[in-house]
Amino acid sequence: MPLGAAAANAAAYPRLPEQIDIAFGPRDLLARFFLLADRMARDRGILLSISRDFGELLTVNEQNRASWDELFPAVDHRFHRLQPDAAFWLRGVDGAGRIVLTRACRRIDLGTDTLQEGLTSLRLLYDPAIGGDAPDELLFCDCPLASVVTGATSFQAGGWHHPEFRGRGLSAIASRVIKALGLSMWGIRQWVSLVDDDLAPGLSRAYGVTCAEPGVEWRRFGVSRRMHLFHMDEGQHLDDLTTFTLKHDAVPAAADAP
Repeated sequence: MPLGAAAANAAAYPRLPEQIDIAFGPRDLLARFFLLADRMARDRGILLSISRDFGELLTVNEQNRASWDELFPAVDHRFHRLQPDAAFWLRGVDGAGRIVLTRACRRIDLGTDTLQEGLTSLRLLYDPAIGGDAPDELLFCDCPLASVVTGATSFQAGGWHHPEFRGRGLSAIASRVIKALGLSMWGIRQWVSLVDDDLAPGLSRAYGVTCAEPGVEWRRFGVSRRMHLFHMDEGQHLDDLTTFTLKHDAVPAAADAP
């Protein structure tokens, strides 16, 4: 039984640096980081690549429900028209061609609305033109930061690692790749994610996040799920990326720069 949607082998997927065209942000830092992230993931048995096939993401989720909750609706293609220029997911494949790591990202434009309004109205979870929310579904958000976040934002969700690949430091790599892609592809200067309360302390350290606020409660089908709001602006992200890159890549591989 495959762990995820399987390919013939890992070579069926492109290498992450080959897919990247850095349109925004500090090119030298981002190029060096993407090469480092690719190398660090390969050292851990994972080939990273970018996918825009959200049907494949849903399939991987459905095949791995023993170790992964139902796919968060904000990145579920059944509830959104996820356009290739505004959404992608990071795919991690092992040597046998099995998808064992995912992270999804959407470019959202809140306009003058706040993140709090986008969440509590459920518009970020379900396109109003499509629907899909449960009859009893509610989302409460008391995070102070959510009331001031507006405009273009990178929204991360759909994160999962197969149990065989947990404890290898992949969260630190994958989350930074998502943030760096949002900046380099879209020029987006802020990033947000919702993280379950019990995972927030460990993941905030892994992600390099300094702003993590409790206060999100999502209720549906009689079940309540409490979460933290993670946030980074461009300055915080680039500072963290610089620190991470200098720590893990004393000698940059400039010849392979994307």
